[in-house]
Amino acid sequence: MYTLATLEDNIPVMPSDFGEDFRVILKRLIQRKYVDKVVPDLGLCIEFYDFISFHEAIVYPGDGKGACGEAYHKVEFRLIIFRPAIDEWLVGSIVSSSEKGLMVSLGFYEAVEIPSANLRTPYSYDALQKLWVWQYVNPETQEVINFFYEKDELIRFRVISLDYGSGKLTSQGKQTNPMRLVGAVDLDGLGCVSWWPDCREEILDEELQMKKAEEDEKSKVKEKGEESKKEEEAPAAATAATAEASDTGDASKGEGENSKAEDGEVKEETADIKPRSKRRKMATSASASTSAKDASEEANAPGFFMGS
Repeated sequence: MYTLATLEDNIPVMPSDFGEDFRVILKRLIQRKYVDKVVPDLGLCIEFYDFISFHEAIVYPGDGKGACGEAYHKVEFRLIIFRPAIDEWLVGSIVSSSEKGLMVSLGFYEAVEIPSANLRTPYSYDALQKLWVWQYVNPETQEVINFFYEKDELIRFRVISLDYGSGKLTSQGKQTNPMRLVGAVDLDGLGCVSWWPDCREEILDEELQMKKAEEDEKSKVKEKGEESKKEEEAPAAATAATAEASDTGDASKGEGENSKAEDGEVKEETADIKPRSKRRKMATSASASTSAKDASEEANAPGFFMGS
């Protein structure tokens, strides 16, 4: 039912958007161009998935009227496409009933046609209630039981034809010939889900699985965006770390030089102190020798007597 389609297109970016992240701008422009529109021979575009590659942008000169100096980016990208296969069984809800048949909505696509000829037989149309009825005949009692195709009821149908249309757009941006999907409810298990209790749980499980798959796809896209953002921030962080390491090295180098200078000053001060202490000792020795010499002269002088 869903598939990934790879496309390549030249996306024009206006000069007013040159300052923003080109990935964000390109994604927005791609969504505006493709989402909710039919891609010829592919199907209905549901959502943008991811980028594959970018090429160099080419800027053409503008004349201020038809062209304004846009930058044309050649981009390869992937889209989520709704492309059901023939005889595939789908579940939708009944939007309306008319004499022509039923209109069914899938939520994102509301133009599923089930002509009256593709309803389960025997059937009839209740003009008062404007509802189609499946007139089921009980094989045992031959009792006729009416099963109504009521509005907003879940209905299971199979795809019998699919036309993608031309994909051409009008001046208002609408497609002139959108996709046309035709279904049928002519087999056992098809029709309103409430008619087949055994199938209801399976349908609910399928819906839960579809929702989980969509959430997983969104989370994957988000993770890819965060990874690309981290890759972009990594060089800047590495540059900042290198600059910080350089600053730290310079600071530690300066501290080493300061410590060396302080050690030199201490050594110089110690060198100054040592000579002083040496001079003091020498001076003391000199004075002591002088005193001894004077004492000797006084002892040898006439009239000086030393007792024995």
